Amino acid sequence: MFTLLTAGCAGSGAVTQTESADRTGARDLNESRLTYEDARARLVQEVREWMGTPYRYGGSSENGVDCSAFVQAVLADALAIQVPRTTRAQMRAGSEVDRDELRAADLVFFRTPSRADHVGVYLGHGEFAHASTSSGVMISALDEEYWDGGYRSARRVAQLPDQGTQTGGTQMNDLSQNMAAAADSVASADLARPFETPKSAASRRGW
Repeated sequence: MFTLLTAGCAGSGAVTQTESADRTGARDLNESRLTYEDARARLVQEVREWMGTPYRYGGSSENGVDCSAFVQAVLADALAIQVPRTTRAQMRAGSEVDRDELRAADLVFFRTPSRADHVGVYLGHGEFAHASTSSGVMISALDEEYWDGGYRSARRVAQLPDQGTQTGGTQMNDLSQNMAAAADSVASADLARPFETPKSAASRRGW
């Protein structure tokens, strides 16, 4: 489940060998047997495995993970999609996508109050998963005031099958159960404003 990674979250250090190829296009999953809903269900299931993991700047395991490491691991483990390690490099991966055209597995980027960069992975239905410094791995809604105001851009790193592809009823029921379970697991957390309580500059750095 947990892919071991290295380096930091927002990332201001030297570009690694992995990041040197960060301008490659989105991975095309249309040739696979996955439907859009299959891919989305896998993504949601992988996110569930990480729910509750605490935030740690530079972390990349169940003991603690930062925002860019979380995104990198979830996409790799759920859909075999490879993205760069740092948020800055991830902002150059794949291709730009408009907010009103977001699909599951797209990367969504935000600018924090301390002007640091933050990244999450879009799950569909206006929700995204991310690792926040105060609450760890969690699910938030894009239309919540805090995230709506901080929204910066989005990148598509995978070409999933068309959303209109039909799937069996069992698959759809499983997906709905996965989404409900993921939502229930964070019901007691503050999903909208993980930085509502003032943080030091150091703690905000990795968002």
